[in-house]
Amino acid sequence: MITKKRKLKKRKRRFTNILISIFLAIFLIGFLYILVSSNFKLRKRRAEIIKRIESIQKEIQRLEKENQAFQAKIFQKDNPEFLEKEARERFNLKKPGEEVVVIVEPEEALSPQPKEEKRSFWQKMFDFFSRF
Repeated sequence: MITKKRKLKKRKRRFTNILISIFLAIFLIGFLYILVSSNFKLRKRRAEIIKRIESIQKEIQRLEKENQAFQAKIFQKDNPEFLEKEARERFNLKKPGEEVVVIVEPEEALSPQPKEEKRSFWQKMFDFFSRF
């Protein structure tokens, strides 16, 4: 009888050890899944942030170039030759005694020409045979 009780206790211990092992395995698998999924999300977000940083850096470079161009124009505003050139271009001014020549384009160049419609091979064949 004592041996039967010991056998039952050993079976219960084995059963509880197996249950605990299964529970720990499930817990570890779940924990690893959470770690891997959060790592994946962080990598994805990091890639998005890096792309955004690169686009912002390109925008900064573009704006710096524009700023340099504006700075150059600001420095030129004190130059009398630059002011004269701008006055002639923007306000159609001329010096006393100068003659201004205006070149007018012909009307044909001004009016848009009708474009030929793009037709498929079969439409061209139909038109060719419909003449007969």
